[in-house]
Amino acid sequence: MSIINYTEDKTLTIKYSVKDDDANKNWHAEIDVCPHPTCACQEITILIYDTKKEEAKLPKHYLSLDVFEKKAVKLEGKRPTSKEDFKLSKSFANNFSEKDWRQLQQFFLDYKRMMEESTPIDQLDVFFPEKRIEKESLMIRYSDIFPHAEKIWFEINDIIYLVEDQYCLASTCSCTHSALTFIAIKNKKKIKSRGEPLTFLFDYKKKSYEILDKGPKNIATPRELVNEILQKNLGKLFKNRHKKLRSLYRNFRKKHQQSVKQSSNKPLITTETNEQKKIGRNDPCPCGSGKKYKKCCLSKQ
Repeated sequence: MSIINYTEDKTLTIKYSVKDDDANKNWHAEIDVCPHPTCACQEITILIYDTKKEEAKLPKHYLSLDVFEKKAVKLEGKRPTSKEDFKLSKSFANNFSEKDWRQLQQFFLDYKRMMEESTPIDQLDVFFPEKRIEKESLMIRYSDIFPHAEKIWFEINDIIYLVEDQYCLASTCSCTHSALTFIAIKNKKKIKSRGEPLTFLFDYKKKSYEILDKGPKNIATPRELVNEILQKNLGKLFKNRHKKLRSLYRNFRKKHQQSVKQSSNKPLITTETNEQKKIGRNDPCPCGSGKKYKKCCLSKQ
């Protein structure tokens, strides 16, 4: 089995042969991906249609796969994975090549990033630790909000630098800083340090920087890293990400404040006592005996 190709409209062409009355199945497949760009899920669902039956409008199988763990997934909820579909999912997972998995991973990431760019801010429901942001100046990593966002990296002298970008979102702050942490990797292994990784504040407006942690020795200098940032025009990216996170945070605070206001405006609900509530003769007695009121406590009133 192998993936022949896929298209942006989520149509998947798969060459898959299986014995079925000495005939191969002829299937049409489509990929379904969670459309929420802030969701950290890693699953895709392959919808299988039997093309021999033109009248079939619903998928015959729902195959769920974790594209990064490279394994079949059994889903619960509104549309739980059946035993037959899970068995078929495992068959797909076992027969996909590394090239197939790379294609599925790239499709997944391309789709998530497209949704990240195209989904309106007011349609994204994101939680922020408001108290820590306002009182402790907690900075928020962009990847914590958009876990599948495009990674920032570059290479200097055979060392790869992965960049984690964080931003201040406090309502009283109008800074143009991005806190950048550089994870240095050589020969596919992280270069360790006794202290914290190299981190500095980069002002994407002034194009200046301030070192926070020096990081390990024998890696690029902050000046070299800043030169790479300027050369790749990453300041524009940091500015756009900061603006996006601020808009999301303002939207979150607005919704939160409205929710608190609505809660405070709700009238207090009072409950009637047994004495205030009128009890019918044939109602269960409020004493809990299980008898009708007329045959229990009514005569005691």
